[in-house]
Amino acid sequence: MAQDTPVQSRFDPLSGAWRLFAAPLTLLVLGGLVSLTMAVGLFLPQIPLQEAGDPQAWLVVTASRLGAAGDLFLVLGLFDLFHTWWFRLLLVLTGLCLFVRAIESAELAWHATARRPGSPIGPPPWAAPPPERHLESPLDPEEIQTRLETLFSRMGYRWTEKPTPPVPGGLAVRRGMVLWARPLGYAALLLALAGLVIAAGWGWLGDEWQPVRGESQAVGHGTPYVVRLDAFDLQVDDHQRLRNDSSQITWLEGETAVQQDTIALGRPSSRRGATVRQVGFVPVVRLRGWDRDGRLLSLETAEDALSLMGEVEIRFASVEARPFVLVPAQDLFLALTFEPICAEGRPALHVETIRGETSEGGPEKILYDSGSFMVEDLRFEIDLSFVPILRADFRPGMTLAVGGLALFVGSLVALWIALPRLAWISSEPGEDEKNILHVQMLLGADGDRQLLHLTRRLEEVLCRDG
Repeated sequence: MAQDTPVQSRFDPLSGAWRLFAAPLTLLVLGGLVSLTMAVGLFLPQIPLQEAGDPQAWLVVTASRLGAAGDLFLVLGLFDLFHTWWFRLLLVLTGLCLFVRAIESAELAWHATARRPGSPIGPPPWAAPPPERHLESPLDPEEIQTRLETLFSRMGYRWTEKPTPPVPGGLAVRRGMVLWARPLGYAALLLALAGLVIAAGWGWLGDEWQPVRGESQAVGHGTPYVVRLDAFDLQVDDHQRLRNDSSQITWLEGETAVQQDTIALGRPSSRRGATVRQVGFVPVVRLRGWDRDGRLLSLETAEDALSLMGEVEIRFASVEARPFVLVPAQDLFLALTFEPICAEGRPALHVETIRGETSEGGPEKILYDSGSFMVEDLRFEIDLSFVPILRADFRPGMTLAVGGLALFVGSLVALWIALPRLAWISSEPGEDEKNILHVQMLLGADGDRQLLHLTRRLEEVLCRDG
């Protein structure tokens, strides 16, 4: 007699790809790579959009600032991470993974909350087998179903019989509607990812700008806006401690003022996607000096040529800058440092004197306002004023990204507060006119413990007559 040869199932590429993207480990790996790339991109300088047309000068200057790591920075192409083909591929693959996970979790939620009989629910192919226990019942199938329905009603579960061959069974669900928080969370992450893609592809970040009153600068690339600084103000209390610093700005389209705002740290001004932020302030120092006979001293800075008028202007490139002023005739250096908030609670300019012969520093002078000071028999006067540090940027899609992340966090909180439970129970005829019940805990915190508790309750109800 001929025997039937078992037919081996053929590998389905689409099914295999779906299983790969549905696996949690795939999402974990892709999400980790995207996060690592974004962290590196935020840590290392990225080429501004306005320099993309002719990047050589920017690359040379930036690489020189990085020192020995500059060559590696250029060779690996770390200066434009967010526009590389492999980063975009990572985003696409992560998006596909989130989409597949959303579909898988939505299908589970649909089966768990459906009011009508349907197909049995089993573990996904990529997951480990759920905890399972077996027990024997002397009751007939109809009595088993009646008692199951009564028991689960008392335990707060909803029992749905699913008499689908070859293994009929039923589904016990507790807090089933919370299962929809999973696909909602994955969809929220997908929205956040889409927002990041939009921001990385079409956003830009301008350079820091230190305007004086009345100075204007164009904002962005391809936008009609110009921002003008109208005023900068330091607010102090009765003890001269700094309370706040703010700038009054005007948005212009051509010569027409279209919007006026007051900005401060953490309080930007936006117009149609473009945003101007105040990120700090720095001093502008006008310095003059006289010798013992009242003659003006010639002063020299690193940026400017020799000053024949005896006056130099120093504008700090950043809060951390430490510019020097040279008095050539005296072989004297003045080193300036700025402290936005000193121990007195106010901005302070520190002036350290250094003799070129000994390279030793003299007594440090601290100025809070314009004033004068002596260095031996030399007299110096300082006019001290402040200018804000402004920066413009355009971040389209960030509202979508932040909203998606907020919705994702809300979904996690809902799952944590009201964790759903899902159990599948199937039966088949056994020996001695008994029925064998297979109990699987498909979803729930501490599945083994929950399964043991459920099995004991089932034994009390189903494994005895009457």
